[in-house]
Amino acid sequence: MATTITIVSDEEGFFPIIDKWKKAVGDLRTAKAGDWKTKPMSPDNHYVISTEIAVPELAMERIRQGHIPKEMEDKWFMYCENDVIRYFRSWTGYNIFSAYCEKREEGYAITKIEVDMEEYKTSPSQAKEALENLLKLLARQCGVYLDNPIPIRVLDNPRT
Repeated sequence: MATTITIVSDEEGFFPIIDKWKKAVGDLRTAKAGDWKTKPMSPDNHYVISTEIAVPELAMERIRQGHIPKEMEDKWFMYCENDVIRYFRSWTGYNIFSAYCEKREEGYAITKIEVDMEEYKTSPSQAKEALENLLKLLARQCGVYLDNPIPIRVLDNPRT
């Protein structure tokens, strides 16, 4: 059974990059599941992060295009399938992140993230690091390269 860890992003830390995301939507070929050799996430070897991270419509358009590695140094393959963003290690094909999105009035929100436990152990500090890395990957997908991690607040008593 998966462990649930609730994390939310700080609005002040995350939202300033949205304008950069809007400018970064391009005309690239859309990645599909069959574009790379992948392995599904183990149902017994992952945990779930509950969150509410806003993603503007234009950023989601760019994210949906996915990412196919072009060189050996590129460590990630990513594609979207039905509002689920899936990140895989390019060399091994292991599914490290699966981020579930829901349509909102103004764009989308990432509401749940499944994280591979081999890559990030089950603890609030590891979950925070996993979320920081996922947000960096999503920002890069939109053409935004972050020097500093996005501030993240871990809730000790998550809302139910």
